[in-house]
Amino acid sequence: MSFEPTPEQAAAIAHLAGPLSISAGAGSGKTRVLAERFVRAVDPSAPVAGWEPAGIDQALTVTFTDKAAGEIAERVRRVFLEQGLVSHARRVDEAWISTIHGLCTRLLRTHALEAGLDPQFGVISTVEAGVLREEVFETLLREELAAGRAKTLVEAYGVNGVAEYAGVVYDRLRAMGATPDALEAEAPADPHAVLTEALEALPAWAERLREHPSQGATLLGLIDALTAATAALREAEASTLHTADLARTTLGILQGCKLSKSVGGAKELVLELLDERAALIDAAVRSLTVPLAHDLTALVRAFGESYDAAKDTRGVLDFEDLQLRAVELLRDPHGPAERYRELFRLVMVDEFQDTNEVQTALADLLSCDDLCTVGDERQSIYGFRYADVDVYRRHTGSMLATGAGTVKLSANFRSHGDVLAFVNAVFGSPELFGETFLRLEHGRDEAAAPALLPPGSARVGLVLVNRTGRAAVQARSVEADAVARRLRELVDAGAEQGGIVMLLRAMTHVDEYAAALRRHGLDYTVVAGGSFFGRSEVEAIRALLRVATNPLDDEALAAVLASGLAGLSDDGLLRLRRAAGRTPLWHSLDGAGLDEHDSAVAARVRRAVEAARAREGRRGIAEIIH
Repeated sequence: MSFEPTPEQAAAIAHLAGPLSISAGAGSGKTRVLAERFVRAVDPSAPVAGWEPAGIDQALTVTFTDKAAGEIAERVRRVFLEQGLVSHARRVDEAWISTIHGLCTRLLRTHALEAGLDPQFGVISTVEAGVLREEVFETLLREELAAGRAKTLVEAYGVNGVAEYAGVVYDRLRAMGATPDALEAEAPADPHAVLTEALEALPAWAERLREHPSQGATLLGLIDALTAATAALREAEASTLHTADLARTTLGILQGCKLSKSVGGAKELVLELLDERAALIDAAVRSLTVPLAHDLTALVRAFGESYDAAKDTRGVLDFEDLQLRAVELLRDPHGPAERYRELFRLVMVDEFQDTNEVQTALADLLSCDDLCTVGDERQSIYGFRYADVDVYRRHTGSMLATGAGTVKLSANFRSHGDVLAFVNAVFGSPELFGETFLRLEHGRDEAAAPALLPPGSARVGLVLVNRTGRAAVQARSVEADAVARRLRELVDAGAEQGGIVMLLRAMTHVDEYAAALRRHGLDYTVVAGGSFFGRSEVEAIRALLRVATNPLDDEALAAVLASGLAGLSDDGLLRLRRAAGRTPLWHSLDGAGLDEHDSAVAARVRRAVEAARAREGRRGIAEIIH
């Protein structure tokens, strides 16, 4: 099928010489545009003004996921074939089309010795890295506590809290391309000095309020509150509290001293006092938290060293290492960066709104006045590996300030015009994004689009649920029922259940929506959320895997026999239990006086378990249970 680009798409495809920023709205065909740009860059039969055709290995395309990279590569191959460039289509696998991590892996394996790596280094998955990090941190924290360090941190936040905060700080630093050595905690405020300052300030505030001409009940109440707080501070001063406890006590007294702004003519004075109180509270907070920040900084630094050592011992890198080591390699003045800048005549980075500082640095190090970024800040929703939309804004602004071209792809080929009109009206409103929203234009050929809804059905609907007088649980149940009822109406009118998707803000209450769908006779599949593992069929499969691992696990075997997978009767299960006596249930499967149906069930379960055990360790789980 021939491709007829829109004027905006055509402009993006033809702009090969010089940097280019493409703002691509949802469903705007950006994948096809990237594929077409790649083909035009290397196709000698379709010259572009000011551009000499490049080799197939001279165009670098980076995207967000392996799936997206594969889709772009396949589209490039398809376009080559459409253009009759068969030899080019055969060489697509040689092209630099990959994810950022795939690109970094290729660079590091090619230049392993320059990067100080074993050429056979391994790459651990996110799950494997998480397990290793947990092991390393647990060992480290135990050692730190034994040495008398990190105790205050653990007392303040608990073991899990310290692990979480240390992990966040460590990951944030790496996403910025920094190391724990870059951390510098500010100088702490002295708790005794803060207390002394507060003891001087509060009586002075009370005196200023007494001198104010607008005396009233509210103003007198403020004076009483300040007098009481001063007395509490004097008690703290006279106590033998530990430094941290003194800081905590002072902070609590200052925060508990409320100064109301509803005091008539004294409002301006009270606002001044509130500003002074805020400064005191800030000092009290620093006296309490900065020492903890110093401890956390030291812990993060020690964790980084221990985690690196653990990876070195195993000869592996995690995903963030790939990026950091690649950037380090390319920043080396004696490294291969210049060679790659000469090699790549076109560098394209997709989903640029979901990059972090390390990834944008990588793109800049590999490009030389030939970078094309594709993104839309309104689609930056992932926060994946600390992606930062502000990085995208700064980088795009810098590109435009230095003369980069810009193209906006606003035609949407995915959605019906009614849906786009709704999206534009809501998100383009002043209350949300206003003029900064990239309004989507209708570009889909409705005559060729599949008819997913019955004729005359509204594309957009709003169901209002009256929550007045209802508890949250009841209101949610009413809402779930209203949605399920509407979906039932659509299905009854001819819509296919398989073409309906329900999106929830969170999976916390997915069970209530699933129950509503069942009540209205609708089939469904829950693709995420904790309820998946609680479903009877999933519990049965898990029990079967437990039995395959250990046939003497009576609890798991009984669960399999009683489940829908097997269908053993309650009487049959009781007979097996009595026949087994004190021995495992597995030994009674061959008989026990079962009737014909239950006997066949028991035999079938035995065969299934034995077959699964025969495949265990040599096949994947899907093949074991098949």
